[in-house]
Amino acid sequence: MENSMMENRGKGAVERTAEEAVESVARLLRDPDRAPGVMAAPGNADPYLGVSPWSAASLGDGYPGIALLFARLARQDRSWRPVTHAQLSSAVSLLGGGSAADSLYQGAPALAFAVRTAVAGPGDYAGLLAALDRRVAERVHVLLTLERARLAAGERGPAMAAYDVIGGLTGLGRYLLACGDGQRPLLVAVLEYLVELSRPLRIGGRTVPGWCVPGPPSPGADARFPDGHLNLGLAHGVPGPLALLALARREGVVVPGMAEAAHRMAQWLLAHRRHDDEGAGGPDWPASLTPGHEHRPGGDRPGGVDAPRARAAWCYGTPGVARSLQLAGQAFDEPDWEAGAVRALHAVLDRPRERRGLHDAMLCHGAAGLLQVTARVARDSGDARLLARLGPLAEEVIAHYDPEAAFAFPCPPPPGAVTPGAVTPGAVTPGGERPTWARDRAGFLEGAAGVALALVDHLAGGAEEAGALPWDAALLLA
Repeated sequence: MENSMMENRGKGAVERTAEEAVESVARLLRDPDRAPGVMAAPGNADPYLGVSPWSAASLGDGYPGIALLFARLARQDRSWRPVTHAQLSSAVSLLGGGSAADSLYQGAPALAFAVRTAVAGPGDYAGLLAALDRRVAERVHVLLTLERARLAAGERGPAMAAYDVIGGLTGLGRYLLACGDGQRPLLVAVLEYLVELSRPLRIGGRTVPGWCVPGPPSPGADARFPDGHLNLGLAHGVPGPLALLALARREGVVVPGMAEAAHRMAQWLLAHRRHDDEGAGGPDWPASLTPGHEHRPGGDRPGGVDAPRARAAWCYGTPGVARSLQLAGQAFDEPDWEAGAVRALHAVLDRPRERRGLHDAMLCHGAAGLLQVTARVARDSGDARLLARLGPLAEEVIAHYDPEAAFAFPCPPPPGAVTPGAVTPGAVTPGGERPTWARDRAGFLEGAAGVALALVDHLAGGAEEAGALPWDAALLLA
């Protein structure tokens, strides 16, 4: 929804509205009992799945993700610490036992990440973190054991949930990196696995990267990806492992073959840039490729499943890929990678807004994610043109601010989507994705807490508390 409050205001209107929006979100989320009730309301359920998007122990749509917002606010104003603690306590009370779904975004690892962002001094939450870290280690050991067995048997590539940011070892590895020396041996094991994952394998008579996934990128897309796919999204594809290798190198954690693995990943991404529509659209990356496209990389615009441009988002598209390449360029002394990342992000921002494919304010695939990625790339590169774009991008975010909405930033269905009454349960879009219909989402990845976090960082000019775990480490942006 366009925000009429921005009209006819003088200098500083964007910042004032951003502050108001953050205050609204914080007020609406501070009571831990409110968000689950709103999100579980019958009219708020996802008709494709028939369930509420609320998940108490989820970083994406639960208490841990909301706690990230209040932990960030508490760094500027300690009066928010009790609110942070209340959100974390609610998550602890509903955590339950270990699960095969445990990941950076679900269960004990998700809660552990949120708790670490809330640590304000030595010994803070020490007992809780010790218990959670044991469960994180157990999950990492399980995934590593399964992947080592697969590799030893010479079986074709991994499931996305084995290695990616959201469900797999890359996301868990980022948490281990934040743990410091206490989890260093386990982090090293994860990095060694990613080095192995970067090595090529043979599938159907073709040599393809080791991260080639046997299945489709999303439910319902099997027929379009009979031989599996190569994922280029930061959320689920090879940019995630590349970013983790770079972040570990930056922290002084190095394993044999690490630089070579980073080069294989980065060069593969660079080889699969598309340069069609150069000048008007600039270079970009698709969301995924079929293994067959591996043998025709470069500047052509392939047909079929490879044709659509990915939306300009964190999860899929040029922004996420660009940040991973920038991190890798800085960590492995490859300035051309960073320069290419900056150019590609400029190309995204030079496009008209309607061509970016963003339809809401959210972090995952909306305007807040583009703002946060651009801010990280701009501040790390010092690129003056990118820095100048941050204000207009913040304005795009707050254009969605609706003070009458349940959490101030509603999550609308995509333009042109069919009405819920016409939906077949389990159906997917032509792009292979299952749309989300929830109007009101409180959480981090696709909800108001994440939008507010991006605005808080924008208002702070990127200033961070020394030694604190940045919230966007969960996005592998830092």
